[in-house]
Amino acid sequence: MDNRIIDLLNKIKEKPGFYIGRKSLLDLWHFLNGYQYRLFELEGEYYNLSGFQEYIENLYNFHGVHSWAQIIHFYCITDEAAFDKFYKHLDDFFKEMNLNSESET
Repeated sequence: MDNRIIDLLNKIKEKPGFYIGRKSLLDLWHFLNGYQYRLFELEGEYYNLSGFQEYIENLYNFHGVHSWAQIIHFYCITDEAAFDKFYKHLDDFFKEMNLNSESET
């Protein structure tokens, strides 16, 4: 997993208003897609949260064509609650995969 994605996610978690305007999982998802696309344009490689989609699908037993953001959002009352739930799931994912949620760069 690319440390730039982890660094960015940690920054957004601390100051969501600065990066995406508000605590919103859907806004975060769109922002990340744009960021990942730009990295692809610059470097020709696609960086993502490898394994996180499958982790969320298995956690919610929700398989199909929906993104991890859509799945989490479906099970939350508000977009802000979905934002917070995403970060809880991300921390749990890192623990399960023996990854450090804090970048080592």
